[in-house]
Amino acid sequence: MFEELYRPGANIPDGGTAASILHTKNTGQLVGGSDHVNKGKDYLTALKNLSSGNGRYKNEALSPSDRSLASYMINDLRNALGHL
Repeated sequence: MFEELYRPGANIPDGGTAASILHTKNTGQLVGGSDHVNKGKDYLTALKNLSSGNGRYKNEALSPSDRSLASYMINDLRNALGHL
């Protein structure tokens, strides 16, 4: 799931979905033909469920570093989506 939210080599600040949302908000320009809002909302819900659930993704337990990354991504997406 984490890999789906970041694109290596992207030209928007960090290649993340949240950065794409903010870029569109600030410039009016779509990133890759999308404003990424729906993707951001969907993944925010999925990350919140993952964090509040049993901490498993695709039948594998999340490591402490994965839990920390999920928390960071939740805050990043909340921040970006809150600016709309």
